[in-house]
Amino acid sequence: MNMTKKKSILIPDSDGSHLMNIVDCFSRKKDFYIHIMSNQKRLPMRYSRFVQRWTYYRDTADNNEWIQKINEILKKYDIDVILPLSEIVVRRIIANKSLLLNPNKLCLLPELKSFDKARNKWTLYKHLMKFEIPCPKTKLLGTIDKQDYLNFPLIAKPTIGLGAGWKIELVKSFNELEDYTNRHSFTEQDYIFQEYIEGYDFSCNVLCCSGDIMAYTIQKSENQNSLGFGPQMEYRFVDNERILNIALRLMRSLNWSGIASIDLRYDRKVDDYKVLEINTRFWRSVVGSMYAGINFPVRLSNLTLDGKVTNVQSYKHIKFYDMKGYFQFIRKNPLKLLDLSTLKNSTYAIRFFRDPLPYLISFYRKMNS
Repeated sequence: MNMTKKKSILIPDSDGSHLMNIVDCFSRKKDFYIHIMSNQKRLPMRYSRFVQRWTYYRDTADNNEWIQKINEILKKYDIDVILPLSEIVVRRIIANKSLLLNPNKLCLLPELKSFDKARNKWTLYKHLMKFEIPCPKTKLLGTIDKQDYLNFPLIAKPTIGLGAGWKIELVKSFNELEDYTNRHSFTEQDYIFQEYIEGYDFSCNVLCCSGDIMAYTIQKSENQNSLGFGPQMEYRFVDNERILNIALRLMRSLNWSGIASIDLRYDRKVDDYKVLEINTRFWRSVVGSMYAGINFPVRLSNLTLDGKVTNVQSYKHIKFYDMKGYFQFIRKNPLKLLDLSTLKNSTYAIRFFRDPLPYLISFYRKMNS
């Protein structure tokens, strides 16, 4: 690779807020050139001042046709790294990477078997049990009876979810469990039940290469919702050797490559941390990780290109808010609205001023829809 030119990154999907977050992370470095490939003609992010090129393609279920479009862009624009965002696109490109003109330009990703095992909460649970990694007791929908070992309340959730607490419910009794079972079926979606853990939530965000963790951040949720069914809106970056050791064991057992975000919950009753699930894509708080000092998209790209990352493992123990969390904070502390340092250093609000056009276009369209 010619080191005098900018590193050219192709994002082959336009996954909503995650796209905004990833472009924001790359925009903090001057040596990246961002190319977006999207099946949305009216994509607001095409107008970002940090997106150098945008290519439209007609949506297709034909994998050969889709990969051929990627290959055309690879060849025409001398792309260095292909970086998919959404779980659907990540899986699709892993499954079809042999069709790529140059598979080595695909960012570090896990093998398909490991990806599918980690993405599905039921297969992940069986994997955790096999490797004796701490996790809540879990059962599959339709396999629970009154003599089962699970204790109420239970957390009901899809085996494959969309994040942000999608379709997660608290089930407090066997009657509620039967009602939940009657409202769902295997033909619609597989569901699991996990024992509810009294405690609080953590996430361990990692960048791996063949099971070794090359970079990480750990954050503790400070959401007001103690059940933690939604995304982390307030969180603090912390050090925690016990969580890091669990993450190391888990990633090595999966021989994981690429990024992942491991959700855990601290169990007050037994003083232990238990793995809940793995997000096999970039997470909502990736910008918070950047503010803390670990820019995962940049590090992933550099690791893919150079086989190494900047040797900085420490990160700042800052508190960070997504915008919903910040507005909740302001409602409870109105005078903090005058504290501009919090807005600048503990939220991603500054990016609205750095790159306003996509947000103005999106707002205008919502107001006129």
